[in-house]
Amino acid sequence: MTLDEIKLNDYLNSSEFEDDSSFWKDNLSDIGEYVKFPNLSSSNFAIKEIPYKSFDDFFNQQGITNFEFMAAIFSLYLSRIDMTKGCLLKTVIRDNDEDRNTLLKIEYKKEISFMDYVEEVKDAYADALKHTIVDIENYIEDSLSYYSIYDFTASEDISLDDEEHDFSKFNNLSILNCESSALTLNIYKDSLELAYDSNLFSEVYIEHMAANIGALINEAIDDPNQLISEMNMLSDNEKSLISQFSKGESIDIGEKKSFASLFRESYIKYPDYIAVDDGVNQVTYGDLERFSNSITYDLENAYDIDINNPVGLMIPRNYHYPELVLALNKLGAAFIPIDPIYPINRIDHMLNIANSDYIITTREFADLHDFTLMSYALKI
Repeated sequence: MTLDEIKLNDYLNSSEFEDDSSFWKDNLSDIGEYVKFPNLSSSNFAIKEIPYKSFDDFFNQQGITNFEFMAAIFSLYLSRIDMTKGCLLKTVIRDNDEDRNTLLKIEYKKEISFMDYVEEVKDAYADALKHTIVDIENYIEDSLSYYSIYDFTASEDISLDDEEHDFSKFNNLSILNCESSALTLNIYKDSLELAYDSNLFSEVYIEHMAANIGALINEAIDDPNQLISEMNMLSDNEKSLISQFSKGESIDIGEKKSFASLFRESYIKYPDYIAVDDGVNQVTYGDLERFSNSITYDLENAYDIDINNPVGLMIPRNYHYPELVLALNKLGAAFIPIDPIYPINRIDHMLNIANSDYIITTREFADLHDFTLMSYALKI
């Protein structure tokens, strides 16, 4: 045995290892609230560059590093879009010229400022440095799900322009193949990139994500002391796309009122007013109430769907969409919005982790994705 192997074995059999293992066990006991879905073992990955410029003056002024800032941005964005309690990031800590895999558990606290959130990242890193004497795999028996973030800013000879991405000096870490992480942010001195599992994320989805992260970076630079709950998560382009599906003014509603009951109030007041206009079809409040009632009856009586059933909803954004959302709301059933452009592996994965036995889709999409091979296809 080498000297390093002897030292490792001594540590693994020591009380110090037991203490560190207890720390990770306690720290990760509620990890299901921080991770949206388990990672899939895959070698199908792609890369998307995120527009980026140097903010060294800002980092120096705030007394933070590029990595701390980007880890805060990445975890904040994922926590918000995944609607989780926080984010779990796998990364590398460097101590005494040694590289070790570790995990950063970053809690989303909506009533703190962005700079306070950066401090949360720094605290998580300090805890990881203290309790990760060896690679994190030595502490954890069961495989965990996480996103990843890696910092290459200290390396002068590794950049986004490297065709071969030679990471040998980082102990051959699996940075770009997404074998253990569905989504990875790589930080270089003058650029950023997203490496993603193309079985789970479509190219269009990642393009939106890259633009959103870029916009979030700029907003944090412009106003680092604003509350993270008030920070915009979307780029101007995506907000414009979303606004195309929305018209009218926002109103305050009672906290205990359901969407179905609120809609019924509007139907009673304005039965002949236009409720939905998808550019081709116009549907009144009265028609939408009646159509959704019919769908509700069919889903409940023909398919036994009730409050216990999460239902996948994968249809075009036409007038049928609000009909189905309203019908499922009347049943008390949760619906899972699924974009038809998602890769089939991600659709299958989303339905599995949600324990969904049903997906409502069109015959066209069902045939396109060959849902005949799946037991939970309910076509419309």
